[in-house]
Amino acid sequence: MIRTARLITIALVGLAAGTSPQQPERTFTSATCQVAFRHRADWVVGPDTSQAAGPCAFLIRPLAWDSLLLAADSVDLYTLGLRLVAEGFDAALAESPFERRNGAWVVLGRQGLESSATAIAGQNWQGVWGTATIGCYRLEGGYAGLCDAPTALVGTGTRSVMLEGGPQSEDVFARILATLELRP
Repeated sequence: MIRTARLITIALVGLAAGTSPQQPERTFTSATCQVAFRHRADWVVGPDTSQAAGPCAFLIRPLAWDSLLLAADSVDLYTLGLRLVAEGFDAALAESPFERRNGAWVVLGRQGLESSATAIAGQNWQGVWGTATIGCYRLEGGYAGLCDAPTALVGTGTRSVMLEGGPQSEDVFARILATLELRP
């Protein structure tokens, strides 16, 4: 619970204060998907070519991803997935892991494990952010245990972005949220 509170604080501080980055950054822009964000320069953005990901789905990984994967017994602790959908925030909520329970936001993880979530807002979007407890797997398919993964759904009235991060991606995740632009 303390870790979740710390992560929420990191994300909110980055969103509210526009903290200056400590690392060199790059800006990713997709004119086709009408999205832009900043990320650490030692990370790369590429298309997500997994099952039916769509043209506006991206993976964000460290340049040294292969060696980090090897060091983590083939458990991907770093990759972030960003997927844009052509439906507004309210409609996308119904298909997301976020719910309102007793007047508060929660994010659901593996087998319905609940973690607290927080409402957030960006330049022209609203959203929800939390840390979901999910199952982590080795790339070969073996179960590796439970992981805490940052998760957010943000959107406008017509478009939304689902952002899911690996357990070791919190700083990059927070920076992407702090700089995310859904362009008209």
